[in-house]
Amino acid sequence: MIRLVGVQKGFASRRVLAGVDLHVPRNGVTFVVGRSGVGKSVLSRCCVGLLRVDAGEVHVGGERIDHLPERALTRLRRRVPYVVQGSALLDWMDLRANVAVPLLRALGLPEAEAVERADRALEQVGLAEVARKSPPDLGPGDRKRASIARAFALEPEAILFDEPTTGLDAAAARRVDRLIRQTADQGTTALVVSHDLDSIRLVADRVAVLDDGVIGFLDETKRFFEAAEEHPAVRRFFKQGEVE
Repeated sequence: MIRLVGVQKGFASRRVLAGVDLHVPRNGVTFVVGRSGVGKSVLSRCCVGLLRVDAGEVHVGGERIDHLPERALTRLRRRVPYVVQGSALLDWMDLRANVAVPLLRALGLPEAEAVERADRALEQVGLAEVARKSPPDLGPGDRKRASIARAFALEPEAILFDEPTTGLDAAAARRVDRLIRQTADQGTTALVVSHDLDSIRLVADRVAVLDDGVIGFLDETKRFFEAAEEHPAVRRFFKQGEVE
C-alpha cells in the first residue's frame, strides 16, 4: 500500500532520513517506532506529501507521489488521511460538523449525505451521543476519537496516525487502540507512529524501528519484543527512557 525507496529528508544541516526503505502492506497495522527525535513523524508526513522528500521515491497505492503537484497530493490525502497528534478539530463547530466538513469541501457531497456519513462515523467510534457537543466540552480521548471518526468518514484506503495515544489516560488510550485495530479488520491499512508499548502489543501486526535515519529493524510484533536484547536498533529503542 505504501512503499518508501531510499527516502532522504533533512532540515538545514541536519539529515533526518538517510535512505529509508519501508513497505507497508495492505489491510494491516504497521507501527513505526524509534528514539525521541529520530524522525518518525517526518517519515509519516513524507508518506502523504505533507513534507517533500529530498531524494528517493514514495509510492502510495501503486502510484509514485513524491513528484506530484500539491493539488494531486490534496486528492491523495482524501484517500489516505493523516490523524495528527493534536486532533486538529475546529472548536467553534460541533463534532458532527467537524466530521462533515471534509465531506462537503473535499468530496463535494450533498449536505444530507455528508451529515449521514458523519453520524455513522461518530457512531462507529462511540460518540453518537455527543455529536452536537463542541471539542472544548470533551476530554482529550473523545477529541482523539472524533478526529479518527473524521478520517473514517472519508472511507479511506489507509489512515496514518501520529502518536495517537500520547497524552491520554490508559482507558482512553486502549479505546483508541481498539479503533485502530478495527480500521485494519475492516480492510483499511494503518500506519502508526508511536512509542506506546501497550499499543504495540495490542494492535501492531508489524513493527519498524527507525534508527539513525534508516529502518534498522522490520518484522512481526512478536519478533520485535523477542529482539529487545539481541538486535542493536531494537535494543537502543528499549533502553531509551521514553518507553513506558
